[in-house]
Amino acid sequence: MRVRIAVGLAGVAMVLLAGGAGRFYAAQAPAAGPHADGLLAVQSAGRSDPVSGKEGGEVRVNASGIATPGHDPRFRSDVAELIITPTEQLPAWRGLASDYPCRNQSPQSAEAEAVAGQGWLIMAEADAAGYRLVTFAGHAQSGTSMTCLRSDGGIALFRDGVLRALVQERRRPPPAVERDAIALFGMRPTLLGALEPLDQGGFRIFDGDYVGRAVADLQVAPDGSVSITPQAAVDTVCGGRLQLPNIHNMPINRARANLVDHGWVPTLRSSDNPPETAREVGFVKQGLPEVETCSGTGVGYCNFAYHKAGAVLTVTTAGEASNPPVVGYRMQCG
Repeated sequence: MRVRIAVGLAGVAMVLLAGGAGRFYAAQAPAAGPHADGLLAVQSAGRSDPVSGKEGGEVRVNASGIATPGHDPRFRSDVAELIITPTEQLPAWRGLASDYPCRNQSPQSAEAEAVAGQGWLIMAEADAAGYRLVTFAGHAQSGTSMTCLRSDGGIALFRDGVLRALVQERRRPPPAVERDAIALFGMRPTLLGALEPLDQGGFRIFDGDYVGRAVADLQVAPDGSVSITPQAAVDTVCGGRLQLPNIHNMPINRARANLVDHGWVPTLRSSDNPPETAREVGFVKQGLPEVETCSGTGVGYCNFAYHKAGAVLTVTTAGEASNPPVVGYRMQCG
């Protein structure tokens, strides 16, 4: 395991434990308080159990991620690590105080104000098929290169001003590198850190690590049903005009091959714009001449350029591996 020391805001020492696929864990040791990992405790309020007829009570979750009793077929998760639970009651905040919170925003709706009123940090809001989605976290900590660690996250789904369901993490044993981070700092990145709207509809869910990793997709159907699904293998872009393979989390060499297979052409650097850094020269030598820029500090972002049918795609990787993983992309549609 590699350990990297960086300096965050106001000179706060940050410890980044580097795991597989270029991921980084942990941060400044937080103030004393409960750990911000695991499943949020949720009580179902105001619903009748169709089996027992009892009102309210704890919502239980079966092995497939479906809430029972009081199962609502409109809500389903096909991703083992995530559950979607029908409920009308917000969980009480049980996170850690954020000395240097990042990416949190002021509530833009009454629904977000209700979540913030429980002590949660508001990460984002979005509308989808009559729902108001509010992404929240119990703790957010700034890191190097404008990164942000978020823990104890969730997604609240409101409809007609009433909370209908929560998307949460299933409690899971952390891998070894995360166990080290939790033992040192009492926190771990949430699997529910951010939502990115998809061209074909719905959202892609990213975790709350310093450099976010794509985790799953969230789909909202016109009839109000909500599902958490594995990531689509292919996305549409530019209003459905083009297809883009889902290259999130892939090493750049595999991502490149996948893009080429789908008709995306690497954009070569012009002769008057030679590579400037040793990292860029290295990528050119290993057969990635489309590299545009590489950062010499922080988490080591690099950009690679591709084009197709007038559209320009910029792919971003992070980390120091010879084939770092893709952490995002930008699209300019021609």
